Amino acid sequence: QAPTLLVARRIPFLKDDVAGLALGSLRCLLRAPETRLALMMPVIMIVVMGGPALMRLRRAANQESIPFIVAAGLVLMLFLVAPMMSNAFGLDRGGFRALVLSPMSRSRIILGKNLAFIPIVLPLSSLVIVGATVFLHAGVSVFLMSVMQTLAGFALFATVSNYLAILAPYRYSMNRLKAKKPTVRALISGMASMVITPVIGAILMVPTLLQFLWDRFGLPAWVPLGVVAALVLLGLAFWVYSALLRHQGRLLQHCELAILHEVTTEMD
Repeated sequence: QAPTLLVARRIPFLKDDVAGLALGSLRCLLRAPETRLALMMPVIMIVVMGGPALMRLRRAANQESIPFIVAAGLVLMLFLVAPMMSNAFGLDRGGFRALVLSPMSRSRIILGKNLAFIPIVLPLSSLVIVGATVFLHAGVSVFLMSVMQTLAGFALFATVSNYLAILAPYRYSMNRLKAKKPTVRALISGMASMVITPVIGAILMVPTLLQFLWDRFGLPAWVPLGVVAALVLLGLAFWVYSALLRHQGRLLQHCELAILHEVTTEMD
């Protein structure tokens, strides 16, 4: 019996059209040379620089600083993937025509495109979490808090990146994650990503900071305030994402022809 193709598989709790778009987009991401080049950077950083850095941190870090180190590493991994998420339709190039002609709800198209990045973000974040657990001896509460911070950060980055992908798309050069020709849209998208990343990073640091203050003032250690705060942050992040998804779908429907022209028209 022939194996089931990736794009023909089902994802639990998702409708078939959303699952098919997510898996098809993931296949395109994994096959694209520019995506592989972009993903090589964080892997090389972790392998080449992460080991020595972790050993130095292991000697210098204390239990109070470990959660901040882990959270900073998670934000860095999300930041490295954010440029691709912020121009998700630019990665489609001519394939965006299929989305314009698709009868799918535009909000479900956006959901499928976002889900395609989860298998890319989670392995990178897992390297940070596992590295902190093994080398820095992070506790169970830090592990749980970092997992929820990763998911919350992804939801927040996806929410912002969706607006950038719709309002500031640009055509990539072949085999390179650079604009084919520098445009105002490309500059706006790049600057917005740089400005928004510290803001989201500060939001993700809130549970870590609350836990630090809780411990510093000598309050009961058996209360995992950081984990509870991270759970609340995760719920708020997904609420914001779901609340804005319908509006983003309407915006995509309004702008899709302009996006199609931007990502498919050859520039001299």
